[in-house]
Amino acid sequence: MAESVEQQVEELFRARTVDQIREVEVQARHEVEEKREQLRQLIGGSYRELLATSDAVIDIHESAKQVVGLVSRIQSQMQAVAEAVGKSNADNRLASPTSKSSTERLYDVGIRVKFLLDTPEHVWGCLDACDFLGAACRFLAASDAHRALTGRGKHGVAAQFPLLQHQWPLVRKFRGEVQGRAGEWLRDGAGAGDVPARDIAATLAALALLKPVDGQELLRVLLAARRGAVERILRRPPPATPREGTATLAAAAALVASTVATAAQLFCVLPGVTRTPLVQRALRRAPPPGPGADAAASRADWLGHAEAAGARLATLGAGGVALELGTWLDEVAGCWASGAPRGAMQAARSGRELAELEAGVRASLAAWACELDSFGEESDSEAGPTSAPAPAPRGPRPVPLSWDDVCQWALGAPRPLWPLLLEDQLVARACALVDGDVRDVVVGVGAALGAALEATGSLPPPQAGDRGATPWTQAVDLHMGSAEPSAAAPDVWLAAAAASARLMDEGLAHAAHAARDVCGAEGRAAALEPFLRRRLAGAAGEVADGLGAALAGLRERGGRDVHAALVIGHVAGALATRRGGPVQDGAGPGVGAGGAQADVEGLRSVQAKLGSMAEEAFEVWADWAAECIAAAFGAELAADPALAAPRPQRGWRPAALPGADGGAQGFELPFAPSPATLRALC
Repeated sequence: MAESVEQQVEELFRARTVDQIREVEVQARHEVEEKREQLRQLIGGSYRELLATSDAVIDIHESAKQVVGLVSRIQSQMQAVAEAVGKSNADNRLASPTSKSSTERLYDVGIRVKFLLDTPEHVWGCLDACDFLGAACRFLAASDAHRALTGRGKHGVAAQFPLLQHQWPLVRKFRGEVQGRAGEWLRDGAGAGDVPARDIAATLAALALLKPVDGQELLRVLLAARRGAVERILRRPPPATPREGTATLAAAAALVASTVATAAQLFCVLPGVTRTPLVQRALRRAPPPGPGADAAASRADWLGHAEAAGARLATLGAGGVALELGTWLDEVAGCWASGAPRGAMQAARSGRELAELEAGVRASLAAWACELDSFGEESDSEAGPTSAPAPAPRGPRPVPLSWDDVCQWALGAPRPLWPLLLEDQLVARACALVDGDVRDVVVGVGAALGAALEATGSLPPPQAGDRGATPWTQAVDLHMGSAEPSAAAPDVWLAAAAASARLMDEGLAHAAHAARDVCGAEGRAAALEPFLRRRLAGAAGEVADGLGAALAGLRERGGRDVHAALVIGHVAGALATRRGGPVQDGAGPGVGAGGAQADVEGLRSVQAKLGSMAEEAFEVWADWAAECIAAAFGAELAADPALAAPRPQRGWRPAALPGADGGAQGFELPFAPSPATLRALC
């Protein structure tokens, strides 16, 4: 490598001058200084990091030693407690009554402290498993244990177990944690409607144990959670097919029915089937094992909590449950009436699809049934939780309850779900379908009229004296519908004019099909009839307004557009002579049963208006025709040679016929040299 460097130096001295070599030297020295500075900074930074790391390692070491010492002290204390208990058992006969009592108290205190230390892990496990009642029971037992340790005259326990002071604030926070997690589960996990009633009862029982709520407030918590679940189902993205819309509405209605049935199981008694409500049965479960040797005191504490919660729940009777459920159903019905199911209803895009959607939802509601949950029924006792369990009589499994049975049980009266939740929405959707079809008819008629008027603009203007035009009734086949507007021939725009009236009749008749397909009950027909008549009659008025605007535009142009006047006159005249079947007959036997004279009179008024428009439009054509005839007649009279003769013309010319006797018989014949006069007189 040294030889290679020497060769490079020799080559440098051969190839470059002294000045260039000096520049290379300066540049090389500068680069060396830069590299040296970078190396110095790198080494200094690494050294500082090394010092910081060393300090952190020392801190970690010290903290670990403290943790190890604390754990060792805990182990020593627990070992001392275990040895004391073993020695007490071994020397039981020789120990004095005073020393025995002290050992037992120490043992009891140690067990309670360990119970408190294990409580967070146990509660978190219950929360992860959604066992909120187990978490509430463990929290209450821990509260009782802490109260027993820190009660009056027991201040020395905190000195013996300093960890207890740090552990209790952590345990105390679980009251709010369990309440919050239970509320979230009721809103999300139990909102689907397929959760067993026993799980809901256990969760509500946990809430009743953790805070002083009565049965009414607890029921409202459940109903509020279920209402939110119903609204979430209805707020799903709009379904693409009527079948999906049927499934969405059926699921929401089934959840409403399931909520009423679940609430009845939780807070009511079904005579002959159940003895206690489901929430009360959840409270009567066996109490959790209490810490320490005084199990009787622990059981008494637990029974105190359960009886207090049960007494608060018992304040809600069957009448209160029925009142709360009735109010909740009214609130849900109001939510549905405000348009919540609109997205699912929009999946039906015709009257037939709407009728199929109704049939599917009704079938789903008819097939709905509720099976009672027998959770804890066999272990319940009428005497209360402190008595021995008396087995319930075993018999056949109860038959699933239908919606009518649930209403009679929970509400005391029948409450059909379809009229309550979906009838008004179905009528609203039918009206929306009719309104959309009628708008399409009005737009279609306006487009046909506009196409006809546009076609007349491309025709040559009529010439004065042109009285040989073919009548429109002969120029166009009224039943043809395949003419091309771009042809700009008289038969095309006249066909469009004739098709406008036919489109009006056929379109309104088709629009009434949506109402006809969903008509079932008399009440629904009575609800649909006024809207249907009013909307169909209004369509004629909208078309009349469009013709009026076209006629007003014709007046602004001076009324000389004869072809446009004929189009307006033919369309207005055709619509004015229509009978207005969809308006006068309704949408079928169910809808048109009552009749609506005001709407019929309104239609007649519109038809009279259309007749006036037709007369005004044809007057434009008649004025133009009269002017053409008068102009032609005047031109022929001006060109008549007889009128320009210098002497009066005779009106009669003598003529003679030969007679039988060789004579002649004379008479006079009319004579007028003017052809125009002859045509006028003939």
